[in-house]
Amino acid sequence: MTLFSREQVLNKLQQGHSFYKAELSRIDLQNTNLDKGKFVEAYLKGANLSQASCKGADFTKANLIFAILSGTNLTQAQLCQTELNGVSLDGVNLQEGDASKAIFYDALIKDLNAPLIKLESADLSESQTTNSNFSGAKLNNVKLNKVNYDQVNFSGAQLYEAVAFAAKFTKIILREANLGKAKFIQSTLIESDLTQASLIAADFSKSHLSNVILKQADLLEASFKSAQLNEVDLTEASLFNVDLEGATLSQVNLSDANLQEANLENTIWENGNFSGCNVTGAIFSNAQGLSEAQKQWLQDNGALNIS
Repeated sequence: MTLFSREQVLNKLQQGHSFYKAELSRIDLQNTNLDKGKFVEAYLKGANLSQASCKGADFTKANLIFAILSGTNLTQAQLCQTELNGVSLDGVNLQEGDASKAIFYDALIKDLNAPLIKLESADLSESQTTNSNFSGAKLNNVKLNKVNYDQVNFSGAQLYEAVAFAAKFTKIILREANLGKAKFIQSTLIESDLTQASLIAADFSKSHLSNVILKQADLLEASFKSAQLNEVDLTEASLFNVDLEGATLSQVNLSDANLQEANLENTIWENGNFSGCNVTGAIFSNAQGLSEAQKQWLQDNGALNIS
């Protein structure tokens, strides 16, 4: 039970009152103005904040588990280390908010507008997100394990050392995003755009990429061991020293890409395009599916262990 009524909360907010560690579970604050309100470590489990204006509000370390956040304006709000497990975010504005180290485990996110948000070291594992905008966001060290994301914009976002084990991404935009040292092991990317993205030393082992654009992307020392790449466009991409051992590559476009010193041992190929590709020092031991013409071209252009 809440210790404050809706009217009491609004009156105290007008007086500049802080709700530090206040018991506000299941309180109905929909359609209210909570701008710059102070709810640090407050207990707001199951609270209804639908259509509330919470611009610049401080929910640091607050408990918002199962809270209802539909149409809520959280622009520039503080949600650092906030617990948002199982929360429903529908049509919420989190632009320039700070949710570093927040927990969104099993959250249901739809039509979220969160450009430039800080989600560094946040945990969004097993969350589901559709039609949302995280452009320019900072998601370094974020956890995205077993998420299901559809039509989400991460253009220009920072996902350095992000971890996304067994995640599914469909129609994701990651143009010019930084995924350096990110781990997307056993994950699936479908119909997604990573043009000019940085994936230096990223790990996509055992992942499945289908109809993915990686034009001019930087995949220096990235790993795609035992991955499946189908209809992937790597035109002008840098794959220097990339590890593709055991990968299956079907209709992959490597025109004008840099495959120098790449490990392509035990790969399986179907309709690959190497036009203008730099394959100097690339190792093709036991590669299968290459045509005789491709083998000859690869050998003539410096690839190794062609058989």
